[in-house]
Amino acid sequence: MGEIISIIVATRDNPETLDHCLRALARQRESNFEIVVADDGSGINTARVILDWQPRLAVPLKHAWHEDRGPRAGEIKNRAVRIAGGGYCLFLDGDCLVLPDFAATLRQQMAPGEFVVGPRLALSRQLSEQIMIDEADLADRARRRRFTARWRGDVAPARHPTGSFGCWRRDLDDIDGFECGIGDAAASDADAMRRLRQLGLRRTGAGFTMTAFELWHPLRDASASATLPDSRSALASAANVRAAHGLSEIVREVEQSWRITAATGATGAAAR
Repeated sequence: MGEIISIIVATRDNPETLDHCLRALARQRESNFEIVVADDGSGINTARVILDWQPRLAVPLKHAWHEDRGPRAGEIKNRAVRIAGGGYCLFLDGDCLVLPDFAATLRQQMAPGEFVVGPRLALSRQLSEQIMIDEADLADRARRRRFTARWRGDVAPARHPTGSFGCWRRDLDDIDGFECGIGDAAASDADAMRRLRQLGLRRTGAGFTMTAFELWHPLRDASASATLPDSRSALASAANVRAAHGLSEIVREVEQSWRITAATGATGAAAR
Protein backbone atom coordinates (compact mmCIF):
# COMPACT_ATOMS: atom_id res chain seq x y z
CA MET A 1 0.00 0.00 0.00
CA GLY A 2 3.00 2.31 0.30
CA GLU A 3 3.74 5.06 2.77
CA ILE A 4 1.04 6.43 5.03
CA ILE A 5 0.18 10.00 4.06
CA SER A 6 -0.39 12.50 6.86
CA ILE A 7 -2.89 15.11 5.70
CA ILE A 8 -2.35 18.07 8.03
CA VAL A 9 -5.33 20.42 8.12
CA ALA A 10 -4.64 23.91 9.46
CA THR A 11 -7.52 25.70 11.18
CA ARG A 12 -8.12 28.69 13.43
CA ASP A 13 -11.57 29.21 15.00
CA ASN A 14 -13.58 28.17 11.97
CA PRO A 15 -15.38 24.96 13.05
CA GLU A 16 -18.09 25.08 10.37
CA THR A 17 -15.69 24.99 7.43
CA LEU A 18 -13.48 22.43 9.22
CA ASP A 19 -16.52 20.14 9.51
CA HIS A 20 -17.01 20.26 5.73
CA CYS A 21 -13.29 19.84 5.07
CA LEU A 22 -13.32 16.63 7.15
CA ARG A 23 -16.47 15.48 5.36
CA ALA A 24 -14.65 15.81 2.01
CA LEU A 25 -11.65 13.88 3.36
CA ALA A 26 -14.01 11.15 4.62
CA ARG A 27 -15.09 10.59 0.99
CA GLN A 28 -11.59 9.83 -0.33
CA ARG A 29 -11.14 6.73 -2.48
CA GLU A 30 -7.59 6.36 -1.12
CA SER A 31 -7.63 5.01 2.45
CA ASN A 32 -3.96 4.74 3.47
CA PHE A 33 -3.74 8.12 5.16
CA GLU A 34 -4.33 9.86 8.47
CA ILE A 35 -5.65 13.33 9.26
CA VAL A 36 -3.96 15.65 11.75
CA VAL A 37 -5.80 18.88 12.59
CA ALA A 38 -3.30 21.68 13.28
CA ASP A 39 -5.49 23.80 15.55
CA ASP A 40 -4.11 27.30 16.07
CA GLY A 41 -5.73 28.19 19.39
CA SER A 42 -9.37 27.49 18.52
CA GLY A 43 -12.10 27.18 21.14
CA ILE A 44 -14.26 24.29 22.29
CA ASN A 45 -16.44 24.22 19.17
CA THR A 46 -13.51 23.12 17.01
CA ALA A 47 -12.66 20.37 19.51
CA ARG A 48 -16.27 19.20 19.34
CA VAL A 49 -16.11 18.92 15.55
CA ILE A 50 -13.00 16.75 15.82
CA LEU A 51 -14.47 14.56 18.58
CA ASP A 52 -17.62 14.13 16.51
CA TRP A 53 -15.66 12.97 13.45
CA GLN A 54 -13.17 10.64 15.15
CA PRO A 55 -15.51 7.62 15.49
CA ARG A 56 -17.07 8.22 12.06
CA LEU A 57 -13.89 8.23 9.98
CA ALA A 58 -12.30 5.12 8.50
CA VAL A 59 -8.85 6.71 8.98
CA PRO A 60 -7.12 8.03 12.13
CA LEU A 61 -7.88 11.64 13.13
CA LYS A 62 -5.44 13.40 15.48
CA HIS A 63 -5.63 16.84 17.09
CA ALA A 64 -2.65 19.14 17.68
CA TRP A 65 -3.55 22.29 19.64
CA HIS A 66 -1.93 25.18 21.44
CA GLU A 67 -3.44 28.12 23.30
CA ASP A 68 -4.47 31.27 21.49
CA ARG A 69 -1.70 33.86 21.54
CA GLY A 70 -2.49 35.33 18.12
CA PRO A 71 -1.93 33.59 14.76
CA ARG A 72 0.93 31.09 14.97
CA ALA A 73 0.48 29.01 11.82
CA GLY A 74 4.09 27.88 11.48
CA GLU A 75 4.29 26.73 15.09
CA ILE A 76 1.03 24.76 15.10
CA LYS A 77 1.95 23.00 11.86
CA ASN A 78 5.20 21.92 13.51
CA ARG A 79 3.18 20.57 16.45
CA ALA A 80 1.01 18.63 14.00
CA VAL A 81 4.06 17.25 12.18
CA ARG A 82 5.50 16.09 15.50
CA ILE A 83 2.52 13.77 16.13
CA ALA A 84 2.06 12.75 12.49
CA GLY A 85 2.90 9.14 11.68
CA GLY A 86 3.17 9.33 7.90
CA GLY A 87 6.30 9.26 5.78
CA TYR A 88 4.74 11.93 3.57
CA CYS A 89 3.01 15.13 4.76
CA LEU A 90 0.35 17.08 2.86
CA PHE A 91 -0.73 20.51 4.16
CA LEU A 92 -4.25 21.79 3.53
CA ASP A 93 -6.28 24.67 4.95
CA GLY A 94 -9.36 23.78 6.97
CA ASP A 95 -11.64 26.06 4.94
CA CYS A 96 -11.03 24.06 1.76
CA LEU A 97 -12.80 21.09 0.17
CA VAL A 98 -11.16 18.43 -1.97
CA LEU A 99 -12.49 15.97 -4.54
CA PRO A 100 -12.67 12.19 -3.84
CA ASP A 101 -9.52 11.44 -5.88
CA PHE A 102 -7.40 14.05 -4.09
CA ALA A 103 -5.37 11.63 -1.93
CA ALA A 104 -5.09 9.01 -4.68
CA THR A 105 -3.74 11.62 -7.10
CA LEU A 106 -1.28 12.81 -4.47
CA ARG A 107 0.06 9.27 -4.08
CA GLN A 108 0.85 9.19 -7.79
CA GLN A 109 2.76 12.47 -7.45
CA MET A 110 4.96 11.46 -4.49
CA ALA A 111 8.40 11.34 -6.14
CA PRO A 112 11.76 11.63 -4.36
CA GLY A 113 13.53 14.95 -4.83
CA GLU A 114 10.25 16.82 -5.40
CA PHE A 115 7.50 18.57 -3.48
CA VAL A 116 3.95 18.84 -4.83
CA VAL A 117 1.85 22.02 -4.98
CA GLY A 118 -1.88 21.84 -5.67
CA PRO A 119 -3.98 24.71 -7.07
CA ARG A 120 -6.62 26.67 -5.18
CA LEU A 121 -9.94 28.08 -6.35
CA ALA A 122 -12.42 30.19 -4.39
CA LEU A 123 -16.09 29.19 -4.28
CA SER A 124 -18.76 31.88 -4.37
CA ARG A 125 -20.86 32.67 -1.34
CA GLN A 126 -23.92 31.17 -3.02
CA LEU A 127 -22.27 27.82 -3.85
CA SER A 128 -20.54 27.68 -0.46
CA GLU A 129 -23.87 28.11 1.30
CA GLN A 130 -25.45 25.41 -0.87
CA ILE A 131 -22.68 23.03 0.18
CA MET A 132 -22.65 23.96 3.87
CA ILE A 133 -26.42 24.30 4.38
CA ASP A 134 -27.98 22.00 1.77
CA GLU A 135 -24.98 19.61 1.46
CA ALA A 136 -24.75 20.08 -2.32
CA ASP A 137 -22.20 17.66 -3.81
CA LEU A 138 -19.14 19.54 -5.05
CA ALA A 139 -17.74 16.44 -6.77
CA ASP A 140 -20.97 15.97 -8.73
CA ARG A 141 -20.91 19.59 -9.86
CA ALA A 142 -17.29 19.19 -10.95
CA ARG A 143 -18.19 16.13 -13.04
CA ARG A 144 -21.17 17.79 -14.70
CA ARG A 145 -19.87 21.31 -15.29
CA ARG A 146 -16.17 20.76 -15.95
CA PHE A 147 -15.66 24.38 -14.93
CA THR A 148 -17.41 25.66 -18.05
CA ALA A 149 -17.43 29.46 -17.86
CA ARG A 150 -16.02 29.20 -14.33
CA TRP A 151 -19.28 27.58 -13.20
CA ARG A 152 -21.08 30.79 -14.16
CA GLY A 153 -19.49 32.78 -11.39
CA ASP A 154 -19.46 30.05 -8.75
CA VAL A 155 -15.69 29.56 -9.00
CA ALA A 156 -12.91 32.16 -9.24
CA PRO A 157 -9.15 32.36 -8.71
CA ALA A 158 -8.30 32.44 -5.01
CA ARG A 159 -6.28 35.22 -3.40
CA HIS A 160 -3.56 32.69 -2.58
CA PRO A 161 -2.96 30.37 -5.59
CA THR A 162 -1.46 27.55 -3.48
CA GLY A 163 -4.18 25.21 -2.25
CA SER A 164 -2.00 22.52 -0.73
CA PHE A 165 1.53 21.33 -0.71
CA GLY A 166 3.13 18.01 0.13
CA CYS A 167 6.63 16.72 0.75
CA TRP A 168 8.42 13.75 2.24
CA ARG A 169 8.81 13.89 6.02
CA ARG A 170 12.56 13.38 5.70
CA ASP A 171 12.79 16.53 3.54
CA LEU A 172 10.73 18.45 6.08
CA ASP A 173 13.13 17.30 8.80
CA ASP A 174 16.07 18.52 6.69
CA ILE A 175 14.67 22.08 6.66
CA ASP A 176 13.56 21.77 10.33
CA GLY A 177 9.91 22.17 9.41
CA PHE A 178 8.09 25.50 9.47
CA GLU A 179 9.37 28.77 10.88
CA CYS A 180 7.55 29.15 14.22
CA GLY A 181 7.74 32.95 14.08
CA ILE A 182 5.52 33.24 10.98
CA GLY A 183 1.87 33.63 11.94
CA ASP A 184 0.16 33.69 8.54
CA ALA A 185 -0.63 30.25 7.05
CA ALA A 186 0.07 31.20 3.42
CA ALA A 187 3.33 32.92 4.34
CA SER A 188 4.53 29.95 6.39
CA ASP A 189 3.85 27.61 3.46
CA ALA A 190 5.69 29.92 1.07
CA ASP A 191 8.69 30.11 3.38
CA ALA A 192 8.88 26.32 3.78
CA MET A 193 8.62 25.80 0.02
CA ARG A 194 11.38 28.34 -0.57
CA ARG A 195 13.66 26.45 1.78
CA LEU A 196 12.77 23.12 0.14
CA ARG A 197 13.91 24.61 -3.18
CA GLN A 198 17.14 25.74 -1.52
CA LEU A 199 17.57 22.16 -0.34
CA GLY A 200 17.57 21.17 -4.01
CA LEU A 201 14.02 19.86 -4.36
CA ARG A 202 11.99 20.52 -7.49
CA ARG A 203 8.50 22.00 -7.27
CA THR A 204 5.88 19.94 -9.15
CA GLY A 205 2.44 21.29 -9.96
CA ALA A 206 -0.63 19.07 -9.57
CA GLY A 207 -3.73 18.94 -11.77
CA PHE A 208 -7.44 19.54 -11.33
CA THR A 209 -8.11 16.55 -9.06
CA MET A 210 -5.77 18.06 -6.44
CA THR A 211 -7.53 21.45 -6.42
CA ALA A 212 -8.42 22.88 -3.01
CA PHE A 213 -11.81 24.61 -3.23
CA GLU A 214 -11.93 27.44 -0.70
CA LEU A 215 -15.34 27.89 0.93
CA TRP A 216 -16.71 31.40 1.38
CA HIS A 217 -16.91 32.53 5.01
CA PRO A 218 -16.72 35.92 6.75
CA LEU A 219 -13.08 35.42 7.73
CA ARG A 220 -12.19 34.98 4.07
CA ASP A 221 -13.61 38.39 3.24
CA ALA A 222 -11.70 39.92 6.15
CA SER A 223 -8.41 38.39 5.00
CA ALA A 224 -8.87 39.55 1.42
CA SER A 225 -7.86 43.09 2.35
CA ALA A 226 -5.03 42.05 4.64
CA THR A 227 -1.39 42.42 3.66
CA LEU A 228 0.43 39.11 3.38
CA PRO A 229 3.41 39.05 5.76
CA ASP A 230 6.83 38.74 4.18
CA SER A 231 7.76 35.05 4.34
CA ARG A 232 11.43 36.02 3.95
CA SER A 233 11.46 37.87 7.25
CA ALA A 234 14.40 38.09 9.59
CA LEU A 235 12.94 35.06 11.32
CA ALA A 236 13.85 32.91 8.31
CA SER A 237 16.78 34.43 6.48
CA ALA A 238 16.96 33.68 2.77
CA ALA A 239 20.47 32.34 3.35
CA ASN A 240 19.24 29.55 5.64
CA VAL A 241 17.82 26.21 4.56
CA ARG A 242 16.81 25.32 8.11
CA ALA A 243 14.23 27.32 10.07
CA ALA A 244 15.63 29.68 12.69
CA HIS A 245 13.00 28.40 15.14
CA GLY A 246 11.55 25.22 13.74
CA LEU A 247 10.34 21.68 14.34
CA SER A 248 13.30 20.65 16.49
CA GLU A 249 12.50 23.48 18.92
CA ILE A 250 8.97 22.10 19.39
CA VAL A 251 10.35 18.58 19.93
CA ARG A 252 12.78 19.83 22.59
CA GLU A 253 10.00 21.78 24.33
CA VAL A 254 7.75 18.70 24.50
CA GLU A 255 10.56 16.43 25.70
CA GLN A 256 11.46 18.93 28.43
CA SER A 257 7.80 19.06 29.49
CA TRP A 258 7.75 15.27 29.73
CA ARG A 259 10.90 15.26 31.87
CA ILE A 260 9.46 17.88 34.22
CA THR A 261 6.20 15.93 34.50
CA ALA A 262 8.04 12.68 35.17
CA ALA A 263 10.27 14.31 37.80
CA THR A 264 7.33 15.99 39.50
CA GLY A 265 5.43 12.71 39.57
CA ALA A 266 8.38 10.85 41.04
CA THR A 267 8.89 13.53 43.72
CA GLY A 268 5.21 13.49 44.58
CA ALA A 269 5.22 9.70 44.90
CA ALA A 270 8.31 9.83 47.16
CA ALA A 271 6.68 12.47 49.35
CA ARG A 272 3.58 10.34 49.81
